Amino acid sequence: MSPERLLRDVAGALLRRQAVAPAAQALVSLGRLLLERGRALDAERAFDEAALHAQSVKDQALSLSARIWQAAARTDAGQLTAAE
Repeated sequence: MSPERLLRDVAGALLRRQAVAPAAQALVSLGRLLLERGRALDAERAFDEAALHAQSVKDQALSLSARIWQAAARTDAGQLTAAE
């Protein structure tokens, strides 16, 4: 099983168990992995999902971290206006 698949499965399992903050952290880890592999658009979507889950449980630090990573992914993808 690939690390990407494992992180997706873990995030999904955590969400099914209502462990939203840990799921968001797993999604941030997934996004970072995707970003390192040059898949900026996929990473941007993972960071966006992580931020939304973090916001839903009012974890501002995790939400901010996900949004910062999302901006980095958008920059890598050449979406400079959206990264602002």
